[in-house]
Amino acid sequence: KLWEGLGYYSRVRNLKKAALVLMEQYDGVFPKTYEQIRNLPGIGDYTAGAICSIAYDQPIPAVDGNVLRVISRLTEEETPIDQPAYKASVRQKLMEIYPAAAGDFTQALMELGATVCGPNRKPDCENCPCRDFCLGHLRGTAESLPVKAPKNYTFCI
Repeated sequence: KLWEGLGYYSRVRNLKKAALVLMEQYDGVFPKTYEQIRNLPGIGDYTAGAICSIAYDQPIPAVDGNVLRVISRLTEEETPIDQPAYKASVRQKLMEIYPAAAGDFTQALMELGATVCGPNRKPDCENCPCRDFCLGHLRGTAESLPVKAPKNYTFCI
């Protein structure tokens, strides 16, 4: 009962569907290209990027809220991070600068965004390895970033 509404049932259904696709189309061997992985049931951009970069060291970013927060603070970007165009832009820009050690870079961005530059609290700029080049820190705006679009509320009378 506690799991209801959390999406676990659909995730399990998609996991089973993906396993069937892997067996039927790939002879049980997990694919190695972003497009093939992205086309598996239940796999979105983030998961496909994480698999490609971490498992296969491919320069394909895994962009989630943590990564968007880090990038918005590093670049002092005020575009709302919940806008799909901004997420796509960050993904594209990261692809252009990804180092050879793609998996390590992906995991570093994820870890930085989950810990030092974490959500729902003041960023720990003094302990951040990026503080010397982080525009949000250098200009004193890190706490006000990232920006999120205002909620649209509709009232019925």
